[in-house]
Amino acid sequence: FGAPGICSAAVSKSLRDRIASYCHAQDVVPRLSTGHLLELHGRAVLAANVAGDIVKRLANGGFWKAAQVAQAIPQDLEEALASSKIEAFEKQNSGDSPDMLKLYPAGRCFLVQRDGEIEELAPEDLAPCIDFSGGRRMVV
Repeated sequence: FGAPGICSAAVSKSLRDRIASYCHAQDVVPRLSTGHLLELHGRAVLAANVAGDIVKRLANGGFWKAAQVAQAIPQDLEEALASSKIEAFEKQNSGDSPDMLKLYPAGRCFLVQRDGEIEELAPEDLAPCIDFSGGRRMVV
């Protein structure tokens, strides 16, 4: 289960004394607002562009350079994502940030882990971005 994102972070915090929202582990529901989806799209486009550049380097460098390029992949990708994560969005939306369109669960936000541990988080910390690193176990 996961409480959906329905309000800005500021409104969520203002409702702390009235509402409690819960999210199970890495459930994607609290992270499905327009801003989160636009950010994910921008990251996917950027990752595809970086991957294309890496393939070009491999093709141009020959097989003997493959090990060097393979070592550079994680660093290149992380640097590109960190420096330009909203570049694609800004080009399409006159400079607005997807963060402005992110919605968060209302009130106090609790994260319930699979082992039963419960942690209270700020709305922005509960749903900072869509993360598929959990694989098929994301939504249990």
